[in-house]
Amino acid sequence: MTVPEELPEPRPEDLVLLRTEETRFEAGVLVAVLESAGIEAVVMDSSSPTEGVAFRPPASGVPVSVRYADIETARATVARHDEDTVDLDWDEVDVGGRADDLPLTPLGHLPSAARLAFIVAVITLVVGLVGAITVLLMG
Repeated sequence: MTVPEELPEPRPEDLVLLRTEETRFEAGVLVAVLESAGIEAVVMDSSSPTEGVAFRPPASGVPVSVRYADIETARATVARHDEDTVDLDWDEVDVGGRADDLPLTPLGHLPSAARLAFIVAVITLVVGLVGAITVLLMG
């Protein structure tokens, strides 16, 4: 098999890799950003047999592709988006003071209704566990 010296120039309608994201969620966000700018984009993820939340990202990441004709516009859109979404340093953000003057509940002090609900829940769990163990031993 011979390898060509140069690859042919892609056609305008060909899909080309724009960027690889770490997770399917991040890739979906990038697609949404591109589509809001009028650029059609697709997530090229075939590593997961099911849709939805991936429990771990694929080893190579999740590729996002656009048409070759849109690649330069897509790169500029992504660059603007990356500049606009800089991580915040919350130590430098002034969130203001409290809006109320109610006393803060000290740690360890639960209202009576919450204590009662907690005790009932614990008793229910213990009774359920004892019942399950009894069924297993008898059955």
